Amino acid sequence: MKRVLAINKEIYRKFYLLISFAFLLLVSCEDPPKEIAPETKQESKLVVNSDSIEMVEALKASMKDDSLLAEMTKKMNDTISANEFPLVKILDSNATTEFVPTLEHKLNQKNNIYSASFLFAWNKLKSIVKSVKESPENSQDFKLVNQSASFKDVLSNTEYTTNVIAMKDKIDVFSFMNLSLEFRPRLENLEGALNFNGTMVEAFGLKHSKLITGDCFQILYIKDDNNFILKLIPHDKNHEIIFVKGVDMNGSFSEILSRVQNQIELGKEDRKTNPWLYTLSHKEDFISIPCISFNFDKTYKKILNQKTETAIGIYRVTQARQKTAMVLNGSGAKVQSLSIVELTKSMRPNKPKSLIFNKPFFIMFRKVNSKYPYFAMTVNNADLMITK
Repeated sequence: MKRVLAINKEIYRKFYLLISFAFLLLVSCEDPPKEIAPETKQESKLVVNSDSIEMVEALKASMKDDSLLAEMTKKMNDTISANEFPLVKILDSNATTEFVPTLEHKLNQKNNIYSASFLFAWNKLKSIVKSVKESPENSQDFKLVNQSASFKDVLSNTEYTTNVIAMKDKIDVFSFMNLSLEFRPRLENLEGALNFNGTMVEAFGLKHSKLITGDCFQILYIKDDNNFILKLIPHDKNHEIIFVKGVDMNGSFSEILSRVQNQIELGKEDRKTNPWLYTLSHKEDFISIPCISFNFDKTYKKILNQKTETAIGIYRVTQARQKTAMVLNGSGAKVQSLSIVELTKSMRPNKPKSLIFNKPFFIMFRKVNSKYPYFAMTVNNADLMITK
């Protein structure tokens, strides 16, 4: 069945990165719990801009202000309409896509998605309860979330929101990101279809374009057409979008990031002796990237029901959800490990480059000069793509 993504001319100009929403609910295991410090009992306003109206139902039990609930509902609906996201899907164990709450979690052979919003919410929670103690009974997922620091400084405080509703016996924490990156000029909607591992999908990129390629693309590393790293440069120069083809995607996102960074460093050296390899020609070179569209709701079951001792009492995690939606209309590339010896070999033939994402690849989005991304994904199958 063909999946259709409605994109008008103005929306197509933009690469809508994602809307990511995290929801944590802790319920006291004590009767009565210790008092929460007055400054944490409530915030002046809760602003949530989520990707699905279904989240409202999950929040009703902890919301007493009907006007606040109405405001949330309107913001959610406006967001869905403005960004043309697909309908929300619940992720379960049978899905071909998986969410991981940290960069340190081990990945599988599915599509794997990470967004920093869950750790933003967890960090806010820790600031409210002062400390979250681990015990031998806690799950590994719980411990990794509690220990992770790779989310710090990946976005400025103005680029995401965390809010709290703290009552006598429970604490609700919300976190969301709503980011869009625009390309100027817009990228091309390629005619025909891209064959991604046997599935024909819609694609965009560069083909005999009048685009000034240096304004939108930068090759960070290239060995051949199956092993490369391509950087997309949005209008907002504080962000960068990196696509990698050919990299070993086993282990965790942290391990992949280390491999990618090593290849970027090798590319800096290779550029000195083979500068033509790192130059894109709009007349000769070809870039093709699958269009990606998704809207998922994930409950982290291995974090649910975990009991923890805090400075204000003993609490149990009764909600741990993350909702992330993304529309991708951009170009991408993958990279493979390459030794320094190979980089110092004689110059490779000067021929047109075909940077085509027709096999599994890795994507990350981060602030320029930031070590860690605020979004990362391994794409191993075509289920998140728009089929022809």
